[in-house]
Amino acid sequence: TTLVIEDGVTVHGGNGAIGRSGYWNTANNVSVLNRGVIDADVAGRTIEIRPDGGSFTNEGVLRASGGTLDVDGLVGNAGTVELIQGTMNLDGNYLVDQDIIANGDTLTLAGTWDNQAAINLTSSSLTVTGNWTNNGTITTTGGSVFLNDN
Repeated sequence: TTLVIEDGVTVHGGNGAIGRSGYWNTANNVSVLNRGVIDADVAGRTIEIRPDGGSFTNEGVLRASGGTLDVDGLVGNAGTVELIQGTMNLDGNYLVDQDIIANGDTLTLAGTWDNQAAINLTSSSLTVTGNWTNNGTITTTGGSVFLNDN
């Protein structure tokens, strides 16, 4: 089963799950394809993307603007990643193919991933973990970078 979030559609808010929800005991092996915008925009709340046996492909925008966006099973290009005073956790087997700019944010990049772009952080926290390579640049001003498991 594949859930497609089409271009022009915005999913936003907090305390929600896209894909499989352990709370609602929904179907396994759910893949998610995002062509729209997924925006965690409620402070203190989290949107989870949990394909649980499937995969998550982003052809749209992943945004954390005040809340937390927790992404599991990301495959292929990470696509557009926007942080606006939020927290984002990406996990899967993916390529950071577009620049990421963070200002006062928290970003975790986990799983098997490769940075081919510029990650620019100002007063932000970046945690990198898993099996990763950096073929781009990571720059920080007034923030912190935690490197693990490489």
